[in-house]
Amino acid sequence: ELGIQSFYNLPPEEIAAAHKDLLISSGFSAIPFGAGPTRQILNKFRGKEDSLNYLLSLRESQQGLINEARKLGFEITPAEASAMGSQARSIQRFINRNMNSEKAFNFYNDRNARIRETIVNFAEGLGNIKSTDDIGRVIQELSQKALDNAHALRKARAKVIYDSLENAEERIQFDADSIVKMIDGKLANKSLDPDLAKGLEDFKSLMFDADGKLITDLMDMHQRRSGSIGNLIQNADPYSKKVLNDIKIEMTKNMDEASNGVYARARKVYDPNQPDILSYERGIISTMAKLVKDEQSARALKVLFNPRASENALRTAKEQLKGVDPKAFQDIKKEFFLQTLDDFTKGTVDQGLPNFQKFFEAGNVKKMVNALLEPEEVENLNRMIGLIGRAYSITKSGTDTQPLLALEKKLMGETGDLTT
Repeated sequence: ELGIQSFYNLPPEEIAAAHKDLLISSGFSAIPFGAGPTRQILNKFRGKEDSLNYLLSLRESQQGLINEARKLGFEITPAEASAMGSQARSIQRFINRNMNSEKAFNFYNDRNARIRETIVNFAEGLGNIKSTDDIGRVIQELSQKALDNAHALRKARAKVIYDSLENAEERIQFDADSIVKMIDGKLANKSLDPDLAKGLEDFKSLMFDADGKLITDLMDMHQRRSGSIGNLIQNADPYSKKVLNDIKIEMTKNMDEASNGVYARARKVYDPNQPDILSYERGIISTMAKLVKDEQSARALKVLFNPRASENALRTAKEQLKGVDPKAFQDIKKEFFLQTLDDFTKGTVDQGLPNFQKFFEAGNVKKMVNALLEPEEVENLNRMIGLIGRAYSITKSGTDTQPLLALEKKLMGETGDLTT
């Protein structure tokens, strides 16, 4: 909802970029090892990469790998053993890749992490607002500063991922020849518009180095794609721009495939050729800004996202913010509870099914609920939590967790591990 709200204030090119971003976001966490036996291998050996590297280096049969793994204390299935044999090199590259890259991937696959970081950046300046300030101007400056910071962090995190490709043990090569053939096929048309023909010739020339050798190195072409080729397309006439951009898209697909999808994920974090996508960030800042009308409301909003705030402080902040904009406060309150529930679920699900009832009966959480929610909302929340608890208590086999784990494996195979 926050993302949709923000679209009303975005320029057309950013709406188009955001649309494309949303279409592919559901598969983001599935690359390169999102589901099936390969994911299970990585989960089983997480933190024990030495054992996995040893098994991957063996030239054993499927049964041989199963036997060797058992000696090391790991039970693997025939499907997992098969994946070890067929994808050994890719798996080794994945587990040995710079961990900072993986952190960046995970951050941009987690909406809550992005929202939380934006909230913190925006809220930091709220406590400094004075009654003599021009509130509208100060809030505009704080909003822009938070967005600029989000943009800068995206670029910095993306650089870590691009660097992991640049510094790979073996330089990654991609299929550039098919792109040259595609351009030549279009140039063969003798009635081609002269401006388009020149654009195609310029694009083709940028795919060769100073010695006339075709550039097949992924990161060398990344520099051209982000620089000269991007500028060429940007400055072309509308029709030529579309044709040249289609060629660039095909070239980018080849680059994605050559890197096992890592290049695609780097671009998902930050692509120099695309408008920066800050839909979530813009949405939450826009909603928060509606609640700041003076020094008092600014401090109240900062209290709301302070995890150490007392029940009385939260209750006071609620009444102040409700008086400013009831609808905006409902949106912020919803975000507050989404963040809290998400943190709790992620922190407990590895130890078994989350016990929501106990969580919401705990002292601090109960105070938070009573302070921020209206009586009828508390009643609805308790009813929902009770329903979740009853659903989780149904036992269809030896333990509560077995049917859920079986379902998780099934869903992982079908949806690409969209766990969040």
